[in-house]
Amino acid sequence: MKMPLYQDELINRLTAANPNTAVVIISGSPVCMESFADGAHAIVQSYYAGMESGYALAKVLFGDVCPSGKLPFTIPKNDVIFSPVFRRVRILITMK
Repeated sequence: MKMPLYQDELINRLTAANPNTAVVIISGSPVCMESFADGAHAIVQSYYAGMESGYALAKVLFGDVCPSGKLPFTIPKNDVIFSPVFRRVRILITMK
């Protein structure tokens, strides 16, 4: 559930430089936001919205629509309290 490579660090540096930063996350699954959630002014989780996603996201960011809604699942604060399904688990499989 962690962000790839140094994206957490990049977000932290950007929000430190400008505390009025809105973080937009476009992903196919929930991501752990614990390391940058307190520093961001706003966080938008967009997922993969399709062809009109840029237009829809712009409407949200510029306040033309209210982005409120309810998700059919819970996004935990960190991956420690969540199921191991979302954690990377390496399993060694041997074939005889």
